[in-house]
Amino acid sequence: MRINLDRCVLLACFGLLMLASRDASAQLMKVSKKLETDSAKSYVVTKKCGPWMIMVTSLRGNPNDPESVTNAQKAAHELVMELRKKGIPAWTHEQKGELEEIASYDRNGKSVTRFVASQRNRICVLAGEYSSIDTDEKDATKAKHAKIAQETLAWMQKYHPKALANGNFKPTPGRPGPLSRAFLTLNPMFTEDEIAQMAYDKDPLLKQLNKGQNFNLLLNPAKYTLIVATFQGSSKHVIATGEKQERDATFKFDSMLEKNISLDKAGQSAWTLVHLLRNQGHEAFVFHERFRSVVTVGGFNDSNDPRIAKFVEQWGPKIKPDPKTRQDVLTPEILQIGGNNPQMFVLDLAPELMKVPKFK
Repeated sequence: MRINLDRCVLLACFGLLMLASRDASAQLMKVSKKLETDSAKSYVVTKKCGPWMIMVTSLRGNPNDPESVTNAQKAAHELVMELRKKGIPAWTHEQKGELEEIASYDRNGKSVTRFVASQRNRICVLAGEYSSIDTDEKDATKAKHAKIAQETLAWMQKYHPKALANGNFKPTPGRPGPLSRAFLTLNPMFTEDEIAQMAYDKDPLLKQLNKGQNFNLLLNPAKYTLIVATFQGSSKHVIATGEKQERDATFKFDSMLEKNISLDKAGQSAWTLVHLLRNQGHEAFVFHERFRSVVTVGGFNDSNDPRIAKFVEQWGPKIKPDPKTRQDVLTPEILQIGGNNPQMFVLDLAPELMKVPKFK
């Protein structure tokens, strides 16, 4: 099960405030216990560090050069110790490389399977142990943690650590310092389900979007459901060239969304499809997120329920002959509603199991 939650985008939704820089060490010590600084020990991130942290930096060596990998690990450890001695709890986290399987074609047009490295081996340095990053928290302790998290981030982005002084860092307009791209992130030890649930609980807009709507997924009593159709709003990639450029690009994009109301169209399409499926006797639900609306079918209390495979087979793509080439190709299911001016719905190529959200 995979939830398409880009963590950087998720953080942007909560709001990343750039506050005035100050000595983060003294501030952080107010909520942190006395830190251990034993250079002979490895400090590895765990769930006990709390849900929110600062992604300080990530380092990696050449996998074909063991010495460079060792140097990256050594530099990460030295940076962790340097931050801890300043009163900032810091940890390492090893990010394993991942190979993604994709369908492709060779020069003769023959179908082949290729593997692409979607993620490479890295060792990350994370700092802080915050219960929240929302300065508007009603809980006084969480609000204090959030304030310190924002202040520590601002300090971190301007800090030039001695541990990285011997690296090959070259300043650019978009990255004036070695840690200038540090950002707030969720603790990588939390599961995708836990991260998604935190997002649901934290975002009042999601509650508003799904409040009082017929056949909403929140009414599904089961633990899991199957996404069969996804309707997305517009999206845009922004190249990190500097703070002002990113802000300007984001502002223009937000203005465009307000004019096009693309998410409203996506939500309406999802709602129409649910009613079509319901009229055909299927147990269908709709759920609206910030950047998409999904249509799901069924309810399962176990992620290994054998009925899931049958649902995937029913609603997933089928091998059908291409009208032009007559060759068998994987084709998504298409549903149609209406007479003279029919509306067609193309279902997802890969139906996806989703945990049913439960709002507090």
